[in-house]
Amino acid sequence: MSARLSITIPELSLEEKKVGVKGLGKKKTDESEHFVWKDDIEVPCGGIIASEHEDSPLEYNEYAVYDPKQV
Repeated sequence: MSARLSITIPELSLEEKKVGVKGLGKKKTDESEHFVWKDDIEVPCGGIIASEHEDSPLEYNEYAVYDPKQV
């Protein structure tokens, strides 16, 4: 019979679990107009089109970073 070890980990808040969050808006750039930059980095640019998130309260995508030192 093997012994079981039980460890209790305190519940972390969202800010402690993640470094940021992305909110998806009703509009986005046309992906057919994006281009790939050095090191395969896709740069979102181009015309604005409707996204699949039509019920979003946001007009455009937004990013929130919890630690200002990361910006």
